[in-house]
Amino acid sequence: MSLRLVGLVLEVTDIGRSIVFYRDFLQFKLSAEQTWEGHKMAFLEDEAVEITLLEQPHQGETPGSAQLGAGVMVHLAVDNIETQMRRLMQAQARFVRALEEAPWGGRTFVAADPDGYNIMFTGP
Repeated sequence: MSLRLVGLVLEVTDIGRSIVFYRDFLQFKLSAEQTWEGHKMAFLEDEAVEITLLEQPHQGETPGSAQLGAGVMVHLAVDNIETQMRRLMQAQARFVRALEEAPWGGRTFVAADPDGYNIMFTGP
């Protein structure tokens, strides 16, 4: 059996806000929007990564429901890490880890998306 990653599905509370973040600040292309079982969906892509946003507007509001972003880290390689940092500063993203030298080479930092998903950026 062979496995390959098709893409990521991220549950979000406000699909419009998340589209702006991924399209405008991470440079993903919005390829489609639709509704599935009453939930809004958006499909974003890049040369190597596909992300599906699935709106769950009341996620985390009921006792015992999972907090969005908990336990998930998305790792993206970028061509220019400083340019990516500036885009995220413009977006007023929350930085989780400052820019630092990575033990595997290059530099890395971690920022959170609007729903708390941690995104690690690695690049020169």
